[in-house]
Amino acid sequence: MDLSTQTGLQSESARRQALRFLEQRNYRGAIEALEKSALLDQTGESYALMGLACYQSEDYGQACSLMRILEWFRASELLKHRKRQRG
Repeated sequence: MDLSTQTGLQSESARRQALRFLEQRNYRGAIEALEKSALLDQTGESYALMGLACYQSEDYGQACSLMRILEWFRASELLKHRKRQRG
């Protein structure tokens, strides 16, 4: 298994664990589960889940910061898509 695959599996595992914590309303647990994997997650999903956990725990400033990171991910993906279209 290459490093990229292993990293992806770790990020997916952290997201699943965070979703369980969110369902239990354990927002601190969700954030902690995602903190390390978010740096390696190239999809932005970990940041979105962290933003949700922060919002639900009423840490609105941190939630807003994480949503800005998520917007960066979206813009980055849009630029990649446009470059592929131009060939």
